[in-house]
Amino acid sequence: MEIQKLKIDNIENIVNWCKDKDADFLTQWSGRGYQYQLTEEQIINRLWKGAEIYEANLDGRMVGTIEIIKREEETGTALIGRFVLNPKLVGQVQCTSWIHMKRMEFC
Repeated sequence: MEIQKLKIDNIENIVNWCKDKDADFLTQWSGRGYQYQLTEEQIINRLWKGAEIYEANLDGRMVGTIEIIKREEETGTALIGRFVLNPKLVGQVQCTSWIHMKRMEFC
C-alpha cells in the first residue's frame, strides 16, 4: 500500500465513488466541507485552500482517500477524517487493514 498526496488526476475517483450517495451521506462524510452534489471543482478548491488530502494506492490503483483535518504540532499527531474507500473494495481485508496499519504514517 502506498500513501501519497492526492493527485489531481484522481479526484474524479472520489466524485464517482460518491455520485450515488445522497446529501445526508455527504454531510455525514464531510460536515460542512462540501456541498451536495460533490464535484471535482469543490475538491480542487479545498486543495488550493490548503486541505491535506491523501490517496492510498494498491497495485497501482487508487483504493481510498483520507484527509488530515487538524495537525497538533506540539505532539506530532493529527486528527484524520473524511475516509473514502472505493465502494467495490469496502469490507475487503486490504482496505480495512490500511486504516489500522497506515493511520499514523501521515504525521
